[in-house]
Amino acid sequence: MPHPQANAKCDKNSVDLRQSGETSSLTENAPHVAILMATFNGEAFLAEQLDSIATQTHSNWTLWASDDGSTDGTLKLLAKYRHEWGHDRLQIVHGPRRGVASISCR
Repeated sequence: MPHPQANAKCDKNSVDLRQSGETSSLTENAPHVAILMATFNGEAFLAEQLDSIATQTHSNWTLWASDDGSTDGTLKLLAKYRHEWGHDRLQIVHGPRRGVASISCR
């Protein structure tokens, strides 16, 4: 199921930070960011990727991780992080191996 705000239109009050020149740390009023990550048998690199996301200065985000039928410990590692971060922070989509093009359709 797509994120409820995934297709939200920008309104007249939206601010493009690139145009405003804003480069300092973002405030609690910062826009929500949905991060999409596709993975297949990525256990060896996944912890580094997830830790990198967690240490970003922008804190208003949700990660949607789509596991494309991994046969290693990818799904177990994603579940561990979801337990630590909470279900609101990390959403996991798991399905049979169908290839990267099908991930956006889940």
